[in-house]
Amino acid sequence: MTALAATPWTPAGASVWELSCRKDVTTKANEDYEKRTDVTPASDRASTVFVFATPRVWSGKEAWIAARRAEGAWKDVLAYDAEDIETWLDAASGVALEFAEDLGLTGPGLVSAQRYAREWVSASSPALTAEAIAEGRSDAIDELQLALRSRGDLPSRTRQIALFGDSVDEAVIFAAHYSGGAPVVVTAPSGWDYIEARQDIHIAIAAAPEFAIRYPQRAGLTVIVPYAKGDRRTMFAGQAGEESIVTIELPRPDMRSFQNALEKIGVETSDAGRLTQTCGRSWSVLRRQLACNPSIRRPAWLDHPSSRTLPLICLIGGWTDANEADKSFVETLAQRPYADIEADLADLAECNDPPIIRIDTVWKAKSPLELLALAAPRLNEAIVERFLTQAESILFEHDPALDLDHDKRWASHLFEKRRAYSSLLSGSVADALVKLSVRSGSDPVLENLMLDRRIANLVERTLKGASSDRWLSVSPYLPDLAEAAPETFLKALEGSLRLSDRPVAALFTETRGGGVTMVNYFWALMHAFERIAWAPHRLTRVALVLAELSRIPYDGNFGSDAYATLLQLFRAWLPQTNARLDQRMAALETLAKRSPDEAFRVAVDLLHRRDSASPAERPHWRDDDSGRADVTDDEYFGALRHAADLMIRLAEGNAERLGKCLNKLDLLGRDEQHRIYAAIETFIASDPSVEERQTLRDLLRGYVEHAKYGPLSGAALNAHLKRMIAYHDRLAPVKVEDRDAWLFQQNRRAAPTLGQKADWRANDEQITNWQEATVRELLGHGGFERLADFALSVEEPWRVGELAIRLATPPPDILTWIETAGPEFQWGAKSTQFLAGLMRVASTHNGDAARLAVFKTLPDRTPQDAAAILACFPVTRETWDLVEQLPETYAAAYWKAARPGHFMEGEEDLLYALTSLQSAGRPRTALLLIEHDSGRAPSPLIADLLEGILQGEEPEGQMPGRHGLQNLFKAMEDDGSFDRLRLAQLEFGYIKAFAYGDIRLLATLQREVASSPSLYVDLVSAIYSAEGDDRSKPPTDAEKATASNAYQILTGLRRIPGYLDDSSFEPAQFQNFADTALDLSGKCGRWNAFLSKFGELLAHTPDESSNWFPPAVADFIEDTDEDRLWSGFSIGVMNLSGGVRWVKGDGVFYDEKADRFDALATAWSTSHPKLAAAFAEIASSHRSRANRERVVHRVRQELGV
Repeated sequence: MTALAATPWTPAGASVWELSCRKDVTTKANEDYEKRTDVTPASDRASTVFVFATPRVWSGKEAWIAARRAEGAWKDVLAYDAEDIETWLDAASGVALEFAEDLGLTGPGLVSAQRYAREWVSASSPALTAEAIAEGRSDAIDELQLALRSRGDLPSRTRQIALFGDSVDEAVIFAAHYSGGAPVVVTAPSGWDYIEARQDIHIAIAAAPEFAIRYPQRAGLTVIVPYAKGDRRTMFAGQAGEESIVTIELPRPDMRSFQNALEKIGVETSDAGRLTQTCGRSWSVLRRQLACNPSIRRPAWLDHPSSRTLPLICLIGGWTDANEADKSFVETLAQRPYADIEADLADLAECNDPPIIRIDTVWKAKSPLELLALAAPRLNEAIVERFLTQAESILFEHDPALDLDHDKRWASHLFEKRRAYSSLLSGSVADALVKLSVRSGSDPVLENLMLDRRIANLVERTLKGASSDRWLSVSPYLPDLAEAAPETFLKALEGSLRLSDRPVAALFTETRGGGVTMVNYFWALMHAFERIAWAPHRLTRVALVLAELSRIPYDGNFGSDAYATLLQLFRAWLPQTNARLDQRMAALETLAKRSPDEAFRVAVDLLHRRDSASPAERPHWRDDDSGRADVTDDEYFGALRHAADLMIRLAEGNAERLGKCLNKLDLLGRDEQHRIYAAIETFIASDPSVEERQTLRDLLRGYVEHAKYGPLSGAALNAHLKRMIAYHDRLAPVKVEDRDAWLFQQNRRAAPTLGQKADWRANDEQITNWQEATVRELLGHGGFERLADFALSVEEPWRVGELAIRLATPPPDILTWIETAGPEFQWGAKSTQFLAGLMRVASTHNGDAARLAVFKTLPDRTPQDAAAILACFPVTRETWDLVEQLPETYAAAYWKAARPGHFMEGEEDLLYALTSLQSAGRPRTALLLIEHDSGRAPSPLIADLLEGILQGEEPEGQMPGRHGLQNLFKAMEDDGSFDRLRLAQLEFGYIKAFAYGDIRLLATLQREVASSPSLYVDLVSAIYSAEGDDRSKPPTDAEKATASNAYQILTGLRRIPGYLDDSSFEPAQFQNFADTALDLSGKCGRWNAFLSKFGELLAHTPDESSNWFPPAVADFIEDTDEDRLWSGFSIGVMNLSGGVRWVKGDGVFYDEKADRFDALATAWSTSHPKLAAAFAEIASSHRSRANRERVVHRVRQELGV
């Protein structure tokens, strides 16, 4: 053992102990000493004390100790006999008491803490443990032990620690295990007499608060008094109300900690999860539920006068009295005024181990299962009928958020589109339907009330023939409805899918996007399937429905969709069902007959080298998942073998599926591999269609590329690749157009060649050789006309044209083809891309000759047709020289059609292109040339182009990206000679192109607004009407746009008037700005609006690190003394707290903010009392937010969220 400090009986540091009852004490001591010395290294013995103890009187003890010490083999040698043990027990009364209990020699009113705890935890099966009760409560243990070590302000008197737990007993057990030392438990007032007489007892635990009304007063004694959390009145009785008390609250563990603790004491995983939900994470409740003695199972509160409210709590489960609809629901169900109900609840909450808990405005049943078992006899037909009627009103309620456009539904609360009932009440009622339905089969009262059938009928009325609106509105409750009546739920779902408009499909088609604005309606449906699929007899039915749902498209990319839910049912290493392997494979075979595409996909995805998954949702009340054992190796490999067999069977005769089987070859055994080879051979022999041949060839090329990075290498790899390439060649269509179209795909695979890994340079060379061979073959067997037809059928016509110019001998008859394909060449069309390839090829004899031949025909065409053809020429000086030979109308048409791209070499050419595009009214296209290299163009030209866009030029053109715009504005900002006012006006015009945070990049606009009070007031005026103006007239679109830009500028503005570029502050400049702006805003009727926005701006003062404001700003706020200014400043400060963040639930983030503003209030309290009051109010607001965060966190814990 290791002791941190020495006592009269234990040495400090490490020691080893040998205990013996043998009569020949010396002989035994020598044997133990020599044995221990032999097995312990000398280095360890040098820092360890050897101790021998015997319960017999040992006359030779002192001599033995002296002899062994003289040897020096150990750090020290000690020995104790019966006389020493007697002395020790006299000095350690707690240990003596426990020893006396073991001998049957106990007295009244007092027991050892160990015995008390042992009897309490062993009353259930399985027995509880101290470690289990401590799970998730390490902070409370530390707090208790710290309180025991500290004497505080009572060095000469008894110290009391008030320990609040779910129940008095649980607090006692916790204290007994984690107080340290040898505490005793006082079970009657008479026990204090024993403690008063024994100075060596330092920790006493009262078994109940009433036993601690009077206790001894002396130095060194700490009394731990247990309380139920709701019982605060008892705490102030007797001495407890007279002395300084250390108060410690014993929190209930979170869901994960409680479940882990249950598993550690031997509860099966699925049962542990269910018990965690149903017992409310309370060890006292769990002990009653698992009690061996039936008398323990009946809590005292069952006989409380206020227990008449228990049926109500049993049915509803939870609600908030901050919601009037919730209160009305409770009143209707109870047929009593809410005030009377709340009084009963308050009384019950003060009971020991109460059945209900209150967190802020929330009332919630602590253990729904226990409450149902105990309160069920009090349920009757009337209250049940009222409950089902009320529940129906929740299920049939239309979701007001559906009245909004899709892009606004995520923020429905901002538009006051809320359901009438709180989510707590509606969720609790839905959960109660499950609870009542499931327990109806085992509880006689519930069975007589036919609750399972009545709830199934309610589910049927809700879902059978339901409209899309109903499915969307009821979606949050689908998991509970499914678990409450699984067969009814599945029948309604299948029926909806059979209807022509498939209303349930709305759960997918109405789902949108991701991130903060995500609205997902089908997640709850997936959780519903997860819950009911645990039952083996439902597996096939669920799988078939999921397969059908997986074919419904939806917007977004969500991992837990219908197919993902289907796959997890069959996952070999983590099947989310209790079905045996044979049952799962039988279900998969049925799926293969009804939905072969989905079954094949599942079979393929079951075969993997790496996989990851999360556990699916389990039933909350049904025990369908009970007893789920870990997957054995035989079961795992059996599932994989069946998946491989099914995959190959379903792939036979199907090109796409055969290609996908190739990617699983390295995961299969030799027999399965040869079955795939045989299936491909059979497929080739069946003379497949051209489309089927191309499909499998595409997949073979992909596989060859993939296989080069696989486990094979050297000769084995080349042998394998030869087989695949042979399949590829044998599948080649006869017609060259079909055979080689893949060579001109945009995302073509690598060339199917031998060798380890791909050499991309060699691959490109090989592809080019094959492309050239294709073009030569087409030119040689059909001429340019056949080649042109081929070009218009592939994805890269330009590449065909490029090769045609290089390879055709004699030059192709392009003019004839143009006449056939033209006269119009729309940009992006395949004919235009082919012509561009013909015209833009690198300078060769054929290329130059072809361009000149085509150019000579242009005067005979209209300017627009000629320009469309010229746009296919290279964008170079040579082309522009040709254009200048044509009439001006042709040149103008050319610059309206030209496509210069995103880069151009040569400063002179670039400037010529920019000005020509500007003259053609194409500022967007011009800016694309310089958006990533804006320093190449003069600032006035950039400004001209940007102004052209604002004036509506080239509305259909592509805009530069946000990063490109930032580059353009930065170039003008860095140009010190460029007009600042013009730049500020441009920044105002482009404010919408910048996110709110990026407004700070518009430095000139920031500087202008912060230095011009008239501009600032103009912006305020653009947003807000003058006070007293008639607002019935709607604003024009232009006014709306201006107001929106102005709002974005003022909201993003961070530069405070008076601050210079070097961050120095000029008080006079600030004061002049403020005075002028106040005067202007008053004259134009925007006084209050200006104060509000200006107050928000002042919250961003750069001096936040010290006392926030320079004195001049503080003086202005103090002297102005306007509510709107204070309000705006408070809003600005609160906004500085940030938006989305990780909420721990401890409130520390807002507590630290509150401390900061409390300090500011103190700092300004003497010189600027009004400003100090504002800071104090902000601090108070942050404290409220911290408390609210803690409350919300507790509620979420209770709900298991």
